[in-house]
Amino acid sequence: MAAPPDNFGPPGAAFSPCCPPSIQSAVAAVSLRPSIQPAAAAVSLRPSIQPAAAAVSLRPSIQPAAASLCPSIQPAAASLCPSIQPAAVPCPPSMQCWPVAVPAPLCPQPGVSGPVTSNRVTVDLNEEGPLTPDQQAALCAMVKRQMVDKALYVKTGGKPLHFVQVPVSQKKSSEAAPSTLQKRAQRVSDFREKISGGSGEEQMAAELKRLSRDRLLQVLQEGGFAQIRIPDGHLLGAKSGLNLNWGQCRSLRRWMREYGVVVESEQTSRRIAADLLSATTVVAENLPFTTKDDDGTKRVEPRPCAFLSSLVAAVHDFLERSKKAGKLTWHRGGIPEIEIWLKIGGDHGGTTFKMAFQPLNIKHPNSKANTSVFCLFESKDSRENITTALARYKGDLKKLEEEMWKSEDGETYQVKILMTGDYAYMSTIYGISGAAGTYPCLWCKITKAGIDDPDNRTLRTSSRDLDNMGRRFSRDFIQRGQGRLRRAQDFRNIIAAPLFDIPLEQAIVPGLHISLGIFLRLYQEFEAAVQDLDLKVQAYLRMLVLSEPNNREEIMADQELGPFQRYVDAIDGAQKYRLEADELDQTIEEQEDQLAFLAYQMQVDDEMAEVVFAEAASMVSDLVRKRDSLRKKEEEILSKASVKPGKGPLASKLEPVMKTFKVRREMYHSRTFVGNHVNRMLHDKPIEDLTSSVVNTMVDLSHDIKEFMSHYRRDSKSVSIKMHLLEDHVVPCIRHWGFGLGFLAEQGIEEVHAQFNHISQSTRSIADPVARLKATLKAHLLKVSPDHTGKIPEPVKRKRTL
Repeated sequence: MAAPPDNFGPPGAAFSPCCPPSIQSAVAAVSLRPSIQPAAAAVSLRPSIQPAAAAVSLRPSIQPAAASLCPSIQPAAASLCPSIQPAAVPCPPSMQCWPVAVPAPLCPQPGVSGPVTSNRVTVDLNEEGPLTPDQQAALCAMVKRQMVDKALYVKTGGKPLHFVQVPVSQKKSSEAAPSTLQKRAQRVSDFREKISGGSGEEQMAAELKRLSRDRLLQVLQEGGFAQIRIPDGHLLGAKSGLNLNWGQCRSLRRWMREYGVVVESEQTSRRIAADLLSATTVVAENLPFTTKDDDGTKRVEPRPCAFLSSLVAAVHDFLERSKKAGKLTWHRGGIPEIEIWLKIGGDHGGTTFKMAFQPLNIKHPNSKANTSVFCLFESKDSRENITTALARYKGDLKKLEEEMWKSEDGETYQVKILMTGDYAYMSTIYGISGAAGTYPCLWCKITKAGIDDPDNRTLRTSSRDLDNMGRRFSRDFIQRGQGRLRRAQDFRNIIAAPLFDIPLEQAIVPGLHISLGIFLRLYQEFEAAVQDLDLKVQAYLRMLVLSEPNNREEIMADQELGPFQRYVDAIDGAQKYRLEADELDQTIEEQEDQLAFLAYQMQVDDEMAEVVFAEAASMVSDLVRKRDSLRKKEEEILSKASVKPGKGPLASKLEPVMKTFKVRREMYHSRTFVGNHVNRMLHDKPIEDLTSSVVNTMVDLSHDIKEFMSHYRRDSKSVSIKMHLLEDHVVPCIRHWGFGLGFLAEQGIEEVHAQFNHISQSTRSIADPVARLKATLKAHLLKVSPDHTGKIPEPVKRKRTL
């Protein structure tokens, strides 16, 4: 440090005449003791610290001088040199004291607020008006001295003042460098924290609200900031919901970025997708499936099949994720608290067969979001194809039934499997020949004759047993019957071992297909009856015209009777041939499937297999010839008439009635109905309009079914297998499980076909059919994952009244 200046006046220098003697004495005392000279440089101008002088213990040699100091310099005692401070206050090492002389004059001069020197200014606290240059310089020095972290806190009589340093900007922010902008932003952020009392984010939100929406969007866009940040995982949800491929997601991401919307990266989406499928391994390969050409020829060729390697792991993972998401429910005690009901079913739709599971411990168990397909192959659902694709899961289903599921929270549950599907699928799974057999029912041993005529059945019809069915197949049909399909009726139509060890008590009656099948049959019979009525009226009119020619003009003049002239008579015989041919069609289809399965199974030696196969093929050929003969006879009779089914004067009234209720028949699939349309037509008003009669609704379901079947048998000699299921097995099934067929049956699996049709649009660009099917299955599993976020909401359906 430089030596102290020596430009101060000598001791005893002359003072101004107005200077009080006490000050002169004090200055004289200061000048005699170099140890206290630095006190003069530390004199404070603020009166608020004057009382501090009284608390400072001075040396006895200078106490008289301190007592007579001018009030304007008394506060200097608070910051005296360590040489005169109390012993309890240590002097910092950085402080060095130098003797300073007090220059003259010290008294105020005319026109100046206080004595002016190079480093001292005296201020009158009662003075008004702007500060003088000396006062401004003094104020700057004091502010710098008191400033801490670029801020100054000043105590007042009321609330303390808080001064913040804001440097004068040399350039506008629009012209400043990025580093300068960052520094300015930091200063503004610090100021916001101080003025908000530590709630800077709330203060910033209030500032942004002061901007108009258009201005705010403009600022964000000009600054290159995202206006919306979509959480991770939601773009993957949009991809699944909209059935987009990865390339389309990239285009969507770029498009949203242009509007300030930021979403997850593709890497993040793929990572989230891998986490959602972490417990499931999807495998795809070509398997030998049986296909049928357009001419009916069957052949075996490789077709793609995608499936999960472990059904147990997939089910447990689905249940665990559902439980963590809070989606598991026991339906107010309808399901025991220690049980998880798992529905397993399959169905063919479009070009693929799908096997899926549905936990029933969900609020909406039949929804598409609760249907997880675990096996998918591109071929028909014949017995041999189902065996090829699904035999691998026999052990998994048994393990699910026998072992308890333990969730991560330590609770254990018993999984109970329910088998569901349409009747043809259920017959295939449990190894019976189907609805056309002598023993067509899966649940009991009733014969076809007993179904048609209740008086011809035994007093008590015994139920089928799963273990007995397996033994009867291996012991009777294979050994005694030598695997000949012609002898299937001798062994209660058991032609294959059950594919899965699921008890028949846990096989659910196919309620949806019962409803569809019965309504279709009733409508077809009603349509046929009206058609026959058209023909009979035509025949009667023809007879009248031929017997009495004068009646022709009267008939032709009648607008209602005129159209009957286009028709011919004698149609009763045609109806008989048509019904017989329809029954043979169903029998031929089942026999062809059984014939293919016989060739696939190879349970006997080659020589015997050739004999059995030739015999079965001959039987199928005979059935085809008989069917064709019946069709030919029917066509010969109908060729004599101009009547076309559904086009007669009476029958043609049926379609317009259904159209008024927005019900239509499918163009294909034997002109069947959609399930929702069936339910719509089963209300009183549609039935009244269709038949002009009101059906009284009975409360008791069992009594209602029996009454319906009693009325039906009066006019129909043939009862279908679905009507038998309605009559004898629907009510026991509902009573056993405590839920209706809408909860237990197969409609949930039926709905998944449309979902796969949409998913295939995003995977059709994959050239390899095996890889394409694998990608389709993985996309479906992502869509139905329980904790998958960002799903596309379902549209709100408007309620329509009939």
